[in-house]
Amino acid sequence: MKKLSLILMMICLLLSGCQYPDDDVDMPEPQKPVSELIQGTWNHISTTGTVRDDAGNVIQESTSYQQDYDVYSIDEENVIIYNNPEHHDNYGGESILSESGGKHYIEWNDKINGYAKYEITAISDTKMTWEMNDSLAAISDQYSEQAAELKPNRLYIKQEFTKRIKHPLEDKVKGAWLTDTTTKVTYDTAGNIIKKEGYPNETYAYDIFTDYLSINLNEQAQETINILYSLEDRDGKTYLEYDDDNTGTTVINEIISLSDDKMIWERKMSPTVSYIIELTYLF
Repeated sequence: MKKLSLILMMICLLLSGCQYPDDDVDMPEPQKPVSELIQGTWNHISTTGTVRDDAGNVIQESTSYQQDYDVYSIDEENVIIYNNPEHHDNYGGESILSESGGKHYIEWNDKINGYAKYEITAISDTKMTWEMNDSLAAISDQYSEQAAELKPNRLYIKQEFTKRIKHPLEDKVKGAWLTDTTTKVTYDTAGNIIKKEGYPNETYAYDIFTDYLSINLNEQAQETINILYSLEDRDGKTYLEYDDDNTGTTVINEIISLSDDKMIWERKMSPTVSYIIELTYLF
């Protein structure tokens, strides 16, 4: 009896020794439901089409990366797809989220591509993947004809998205900004300023909206370039960036100062040359 009591006491001591105070335990965050994670604005990044034979071997595969504006706005009942930043043209429709066999699906019917149904194979707060296997492709208005032509091979489609997250400076940079002055700064190899000199303004003004900006090359706005931009954070600095189709390069403007009525960019052209662009807020 004494031996049994001793064994029970030892078990209790062992069990108590394995328990930790609640304050020291980091409980993992519970996974949000798909119906919650999917809501928001998503940038469509790429589409991958794969052709497989009956054994599942890849015969052909290609990925096209989205060059133009293609944004999916998703709420509890709708998928709305925008093809331009002004949101003038859109398509999509009422959507249905469903679950079957532990898999999650989204389907809708829109005026451009008709009916579509995808399996949501991955989703987080920042990224999402949809996949359409050969069975879903066969009932898709956009891909059913192509899937039928490929038989007995099978068509698979994968769509990749990233969530559009509002930058803290987004509201402050939006508006019409007049280009006041441009200053060319020359540095030595050690980063010391050698010379500052006035430089002709390349643009008259910038109209900055959500996701895109209009570059007005002259006061009459007869020459205007509409282009997508992004606000990026690196090493504690914020940059306004956009692609220049004429040069095939990315224009990178570090926002070195921003107030209600003034904004200053530094545009580095090389390790020894940069341009300081001062802007005034118009409206």
